[in-house]
Parts: sequence; C-alpha cells; structure tokens
Amino acid sequence: MNAAYPLKTTDEQTVRVELTSPWSLTFTHPTTGRRHVMDATVPGNVEIDLEREGLMGNPFPPDDFFATREWERVDDWVYETVFDAPTQAGRTASAARHGARDEIDLLFEGIDTIADVWLNDELVLHTENMLVPHSVPVTDRLRPRANTLRVRIYSAELHARRHRYDAFQYSRGQFAARQAQAYLRKARHMWGWDNAPHLVSAGIWRPVSLVIRPATRIADVYLNTQVIRDDSVVLGCSWSIATPDIDLRAYRGVFRLRERGDGAGAGSGGDVRAGAGRVVHELEFPVNFVAGRFTTRVPRSDVELWWPRGYGEPVLYDAEVELLVGDGVASRWSARFGIRTVELLRSELTTKDGDGEFVFRVNGERIYVNGANWKPKHALHSLADARVRRALDLALDLNCNMIRVWGGGIYEEHGFFDYCDEHGILVWQDFMFACEFPPNDEWFLEVVKREAEWVVREFRNHPSIALWSGDNEVDQMFFKAGRMAQDLRPSHNLVNRKVLPEAVRAWNPHTPYLESSPYASDCIIDERLRNPAGPWTHFPPEDHVYPGAIDFQSAYRASPSHFVSETGPFFINAMSESESIIKLELPRAKRLWDVPFDRRTASVDMSLDGHQTDLYFLSWKQAVQERMEWLFGRTFSLDDWRELALAVNIYSGNCFKFAIEYSRSRKWKKTGVIWWSLSDMFPMMFNYSVVDYEWKPKKPYYWIRQSQLPQCLMIVDADQGSADPGSLELFAANDTRQQFAGDYRITAVDSSGKEHEHAKGRFECPPNESLNLGKVAVPAGQSMLLVRWPGGEVAGFSGVSSGRPAVREHVNHCVSGERPFDFGAYRTWVGMLDRLYGVEP
Repeated sequence: MNAAYPLKTTDEQTVRVELTSPWSLTFTHPTTGRRHVMDATVPGNVEIDLEREGLMGNPFPPDDFFATREWERVDDWVYETVFDAPTQAGRTASAARHGARDEIDLLFEGIDTIADVWLNDELVLHTENMLVPHSVPVTDRLRPRANTLRVRIYSAELHARRHRYDAFQYSRGQFAARQAQAYLRKARHMWGWDNAPHLVSAGIWRPVSLVIRPATRIADVYLNTQVIRDDSVVLGCSWSIATPDIDLRAYRGVFRLRERGDGAGAGSGGDVRAGAGRVVHELEFPVNFVAGRFTTRVPRSDVELWWPRGYGEPVLYDAEVELLVGDGVASRWSARFGIRTVELLRSELTTKDGDGEFVFRVNGERIYVNGANWKPKHALHSLADARVRRALDLALDLNCNMIRVWGGGIYEEHGFFDYCDEHGILVWQDFMFACEFPPNDEWFLEVVKREAEWVVREFRNHPSIALWSGDNEVDQMFFKAGRMAQDLRPSHNLVNRKVLPEAVRAWNPHTPYLESSPYASDCIIDERLRNPAGPWTHFPPEDHVYPGAIDFQSAYRASPSHFVSETGPFFINAMSESESIIKLELPRAKRLWDVPFDRRTASVDMSLDGHQTDLYFLSWKQAVQERMEWLFGRTFSLDDWRELALAVNIYSGNCFKFAIEYSRSRKWKKTGVIWWSLSDMFPMMFNYSVVDYEWKPKKPYYWIRQSQLPQCLMIVDADQGSADPGSLELFAANDTRQQFAGDYRITAVDSSGKEHEHAKGRFECPPNESLNLGKVAVPAGQSMLLVRWPGGEVAGFSGVSSGRPAVREHVNHCVSGERPFDFGAYRTWVGMLDRLYGVEP
C-alpha cells in the first residue's frame, strides 16, 4: 500500500494520461463542524477553493502569522473524481507473445502530504511525502468505465503528534509552531519564514495521471561524461530494463548521439527523432541481463562540450538508447545530453588569511560563480510551476551562471532544469532540509533514503546539475542552537553525513556532494567550544555572509571564506515599489512606525523568522531608521513611501553591489557569490529579494545586473589592510575564456548632476582572471564615478540573450565621499543610472 517513488523520465513508448475530469472536495469545517462540499481545483491547494467559496480571506495577509491556523486542524480533506479507463492501453509485441497486458500505474506527482487513496473503494495507496511523486499499480483494478478515485488528506499537524521527539531533533527557532515539521516531508517554509507566510496547506498540488507502460521497456538510463581528453571524450551509460521475457538472447541495445534536431525532445524524455539531427556517434551493446553499463570513446573532433554561461556555448545533443528484440525496436529512451565534467575542489577549512579552497571546475576550467538563490515561486505550490519560466528569464537577464535551489522549498520540475541546460546555468541543488537537526531514527532515515534516491535518479542526466548539497544551514545550527556545549557535532547527523552522500555516490557518482551549506567541520565547533570569544584560526571555506553591522562593506571584508552562497543586507532588505503591494502592508506600517523597538530584548525567533509578525516589521523598521541616519543623516516617513523605498533600495543596492564586486576583484582568492535572493513568493512590502511578487524589479536588481556582466570594469574601495585604505581602485573582471581589452574612460558626476572627465586609459585582462588596473583619484566632496568601456558580443552568450538589445558601450558606477550623503544628490545620480542601466518605469 505504501507508494513507489516513480521516475518521471521514461521510455518513449510509455503513455501518460492526465485525469482531467471534474473533482469535488468535501471536508468538515474546523470551527462550525459543518460538512462542506464544493468543486475542487486539481492540481491545487485547498486555500484556492476555500477563498473562492468565501470560507477564507486572503490566505497570506502581511500581518497575521496565524491567519490560516484553524484550517491546519482539518483531518478529512476528501477529493473525489470519476473517470473511464484510457483507450490507449494496448499490447506491445513482447507482451502479446506472453499474453500479457501493458502495465498501468496511478501516478500522483504531488500530494500534500499525509493521504490515503481509494480506487473503486479499495485502499491502494498511502503517502507521507509532498516532495516526491507516488504511484501504485492499478492494471487489475480498473473498470472500463466509471472508476471512482477518492483521496483523503489528513491534518499534517495532527499526524505529527504520533512521533516521539528526542533531545537531538531541533526545528528552526524556538517557536513551537515549527516543531511539527521534524518528521513531515513538507516544504520547510510552510511554517513561516522571513521570506514566506505561515501557510501549512494541503491539496493535490501536481497532476494526477494514469501511466501506461509496455511490458518490455527501458526502465532507467544514467548518462555521464567520465573523461575529457585532448583527442577524445569517454562517455558512460548505466541502464536497466523491465521485461517478462526469460530468454534474452534476442535482445540487444543501441546508443546514439545526434546533433540536436528541431524535434520536441527534452530532458523529461521527449521524442527527439522528429526532425532528428545527424548521428555523431553510435554504439551497439549486448543485453545479457536486465541491467548493465558500458563506456564508449568519442573523438573530440566529432563533438563539442557543454559550458556554463560566459565560458562557452551550452551545447546539447540528442541522446538515444534503443532496446531491440530481434529486428524490432521494443523501447526507446531519449533525452538532451551535454558533454561535460564537473568538480568541486574544496578544503576542509580555511584560515583567517584565506589558506583554503572552494571552487567549481567544469571541463577542467575553474568557474567563477555569479549566482542567485532560488525559492519556490509561489507560497501555494500548485501555482508555482507556472511562474518558473519568467523567474528564470530574470536570472538570465541578471547574467547569472548559477542558481542555488534552497533547501527550505520544493524540488522543481524538469522544465526548470531543461531551461538551465539550454542556457548554461549551473544548478546547486539542496536536498529539502533547512535550519534544523532532522531526526536520526531508523524509520526517518529510510524515508530520507527513498526521497534522496528518487531525486538523484530523476534529475541526474541534466548537465546543469553541478552540486548536490545536503541541506541549508543545518551544520550552522550548531553555532546558533547552543548545541556545542552538549558534546554534539555536525558529523553526528546521519542524514547529511551518511544517507544523502550514499544516495549520490550510488546513483550519481560523477557529481559532487557537499554535506551542508555552509559545511562546518567538527574541528570548527571544537575550536569555538574551547575558545568562545576567539580569536579563531578555523573557518568554513564556503559560508553564508550576512553582516549585521550598519557598515556592510567593512563587515563583509572580514569574512575569510572563499565562496559566499548567501549574502545580502541583513535586518534591512529591499522594498517593493509596486503600489498595490505597498497598500497591503501600509496599515501595519503606519501603526508600528513610531513604536520603539530594542532588538537586544526582543524575541529574535519571532522578529527574524516570521514576516507576518509585528516584531519582524519592527526589526526591519528599526534597521531602516538606523541605516538611513548613517547613510543620509536623516530619517524618512511613510507619508512619502516612494522616497522611503528609494532610500532603502539605495542602501540595499550598495550592499549587493559591493559583495559582488569586492569578491570578483579578489578572484581566485574569492571564487563566487550567490546572493539572496531572486524573487518573492507572496506580496511583501520588503523582503530579501530583488524582484517583488508582481514581477517588478527593485532598484538593486539593475545594479546587480551591471556588476555581474561577464566582462566588467569596477571601481572598488581598497582593503582596510592595504597601504592606502579608503582609496579607490579600478578592476577588470573577466569571467570568460577570451581576452577582455579596450579603452576605458571615467567621469565624475557632482551633486548637481554635472558630468566631468576624470580619467581614461587602456586595459587588457587575460581570460578567466581579474586584474587591478590601478588607483583612481578620489574626487573632492561627494560624487558619483562612471566607468565606461566598449560593448559587444561575448562568446558563450550567443543564442541565450535576455532579449535586451546589444549595447555599444557598458557602464558601471561607484559613489564616493564622506557620509552622510545628500539625499537630493543621490536621487539625481540614481535618475542618471536609471537611464544608463535601462531601468523599467
């Protein structure tokens, strides 16, 4: 009765028939006890139907953390539909020889979360994981007509009470509302986060289908690039088949690699033969058992490599594996395939002076990462998939070459990875754990093992996958949760130290694994336990860097980590400029604007972890007032929220800009920045993202876009440890494999907006390096410096443009002078930048 976790990548002969007949939803109201029956949205979340029927208001108000709490007690969400058996069910040649029928499975791509499923009044399936698909064989259970399918979803909160909670397990923060998540395989953000509403939800959130599988078929294929040499590449393939045949002597296989055609094929297994391209490599292999593997050597002159964005073209091929029985093709599997190797070179520790390493290498070439963190694109997950493509277009526009899929959310669909494959965007994929110590008992470890094996097997053929990461900030919790004194260490966590790496090693050994982000070696914990006040000599080589200090730049410089996988302004964050979103939160903002707040005595758990709480707003408001006084020497009022938004976004934009440019200027001592984060999942007046829920970019978006140009000139403040701290230096950053050279000119813009020539020169920067071009004279008073250099095409970007017209001249800015800055002058400078950077009105 327990579900299988089926691979959605299948052979071409497998047919999927989505159940699109009407669904109903029945449940008992948690307060009135009244029984309700209504039309149901499938795929959907219950909140969609409750709001439509007037039983629920806004499911994610900006100022009520427990707005939907009563609905979490509903224990009988019952979905029901009636359908006819599909007529596509036939018999393959192999099945006909044995008098066998094709196999039919009932597939749920996403049920949230604890559910029982009845088919024609027979209990056929039990589910306890919303993050993976579930299936059950129904070949002998279907009627030709009028099959009744009923799904009862239970209260996840009530179900969680059945488990025992030991002293090791820990859920994010001390707030009891999150404790239920420990044993529940649900998206962690659903219990509320600084970027998400408290919305535990329920529903059938992804499609329901009947999957008709031929009796003889290719069951699984793993393609990989094993070695890249000057004269050849060595490809590997592991495969398995399903068949009722006992005698396999008539069986054989064929592997083909084709130039990409114009067919409909995709990473999810689409047919690539329509408009198929030229075969560049073919190999026939024996099939003597139901599973096997082979390697094959391909001349380098016959193929091109897949490269991350900026480093070359993301060349894809159409890969085919055919299973032949006699002279006929019994099954065919196909997918897009990129020839590439990926490595993560990392040390256990780094020192205060940066004596360590954390760098990605693709095809033997070190890759500097400019990336963004990725959250689910909607708080109601059934609505998230439709928003993915638009968000990816934004990442492309921002010149990102990596996306980190955060462990507090969901596993995205193949369309997400297909896009990244096509556009050369590397994917750092977290497993779905965040800011917690997960249970380590045998039952839970088996649950995690099954989930991890499915995730890895499902997505491993995508060339964009660069890293499997065990979680988000689980190791880091040992610093924050008072666990060091309990003689506990990160290595005691069997989830990210044993179960997850074993799944990667077994099913995707050619892709790196990172235990946790950031990873904390036990010796880091030991040192801090011995010497809590420091100084310390051991640091993580990859870290999440959130300087809480008002002076973001000085605090960011102090991090010795090589790779920053989360960063951005802390306590304060960028503000939406969409009037409809501001109006939602303005009543709370006005109510609390003059309320005093002391972060030292407030409940940090509530102020930082729940956007919908008043304490969270008070914390943000306090940070805004402190930082605006520091930067501009004045305060701002909600009476002119647009002026407030501009001031907040200037500060936030400066933080993002400095983090990116400072790290790029220190290449290869620094090896990448993945800033937090791309876009909002629900309407928020302010949040740690650069695009709001209505898709309007905030001001920092445009500054990040310039700072992440693959070939970029940057004016950066000199290090405090340099001979002339506080001076300005001009850097060339080149994240491509071609020369970066040309003439530059620097102009200074005074407080009135007048532009004056300041400096000019010639630069040449080698491929994949950064170069200090020398000091830049600091203008008198407060001013904005603009550095310009020629535009043009960059190899590795053709065919994957964001749709913006090519520019003849690039520009980047730097503001210099003593604080506090004149806000009127800054507003003039920003107006100029809006025109230069192509800011949308």
